[in-house]
Amino acid sequence: MTIRKRSATNVSPIVFENLEGTKWEELDSNVKTYGIKSYIGFPVILENKVVGSLCVVDLKKRNYSQIEKDILAAFSKAVVLEEERKLAQDRLTLSNKELLQKNQEIKQAFSKVKTLSGLLPICAACKKIRDDEGYWNQIEAYLSKHTDTKFSHGLCEECAEKLYGDQEWYKYPCQPG
Repeated sequence: MTIRKRSATNVSPIVFENLEGTKWEELDSNVKTYGIKSYIGFPVILENKVVGSLCVVDLKKRNYSQIEKDILAAFSKAVVLEEERKLAQDRLTLSNKELLQKNQEIKQAFSKVKTLSGLLPICAACKKIRDDEGYWNQIEAYLSKHTDTKFSHGLCEECAEKLYGDQEWYKYPCQPG
């Protein structure tokens, strides 16, 4: 039958009480092959698309009562509800899987991050930092121990001028490597 061509908003049944002598006898080989005389079908609609039909065929010509139509409509709605539930469950499972993966990535990123927070007691003169045990540490040693920071040393222009005057060699320091 042509139930798939119907609009997704049309949920009324397709009813053929007598298929004998209709175009369906010629178009649908099952009608002739199995001697189908009557048909009633409801579309199964998922996300505004007709994805199938729930139907009853009979080998006798017959008039379908309203109660039969209502029962088939209820079954069709039950099929749709189950399909919607399954689709929602599949989407939820996928979302959970993606969320677990993101959480794992965040945990890995956090495991790589070391942070300092709060007040750091630092000497105003020599810039050493006092640790929790009360010992004074070079700033480089303290930060290397408590973070992933690595240091290299050089001289700013002001300090180089104070230490070496106008000598030219300090202006071109060795490059690491």
